[in-house]
Amino acid sequence: MFSAPIALISILDDRRQWFKAKVGLMPDETPLAMSFCTHAVQRDGLFKVDDTHLDARFVNNPLVTGQPGIRFYAGLPLRLPNGMRRGTLCVIDQKPRFDFGDNHSRQLSALVDDTVRLMEQRKIEAQRLDR
Repeated sequence: MFSAPIALISILDDRRQWFKAKVGLMPDETPLAMSFCTHAVQRDGLFKVDDTHLDARFVNNPLVTGQPGIRFYAGLPLRLPNGMRRGTLCVIDQKPRFDFGDNHSRQLSALVDDTVRLMEQRKIEAQRLDR
């Protein structure tokens, strides 16, 4: 859908982000200090970095200077019905991208809505089974 090699559903806790689902990335988690998603989860809308080499916040990040060599990031927070932001759904590329426009943002937003709905359904089913 986005012609990007990496996509993640990340969940954040007090010290790390871990990947509930991932494509194109080996680690199962990273420290919050290296996380792009900590920036995305603090916003209401899209958090996008077209070229990490041009952004002082990320130019020295180990995920940029080493593997996986992040050059582009676009992410939206996973906002639960109670308003809590639990993580993100993000798209990552190893080359800069200046073509991630409104249409891509709407597509990512629709995927976020589906993801949150499925997370909530799974939570309800787990609670039902625990009774």
